[in-house]
Amino acid sequence: MEARKFQPRDNIRVLHPRQEQPAPRRSKRHRHPTKRFFAVLIAIGLAYAGYIVISQEIGMAEMRKAKAQLEEQIKAVQQQDEDINSAIENTKTNEYIENTAREKLGLVKEGEIKFVEKD
Repeated sequence: MEARKFQPRDNIRVLHPRQEQPAPRRSKRHRHPTKRFFAVLIAIGLAYAGYIVISQEIGMAEMRKAKAQLEEQIKAVQQQDEDINSAIENTKTNEYIENTAREKLGLVKEGEIKFVEKD
């Protein structure tokens, strides 16, 4: 005896388990909704990934700008630091000490005459 192969026929309809009526036929458009669902899901995922990349790039651009501003501030502070250090070194010289003594304290060297203006 030969084994018979199952071949579906168009005129045979599967009955719904709870009803005695045949299950409604799906149109060709509704046979594979999972393909469309996955395509939409992938499109949404790609759109979200694009949004994340763009927002990250905007954030990085803002951080680069802030970094450049901070580097400029650092250079300005370093210049001020150099100026202060040179002023400190200048205060240790004999010329500075002599000028300060003459201007602020009114001192003179031996043999010099001090002139004072009257208003």
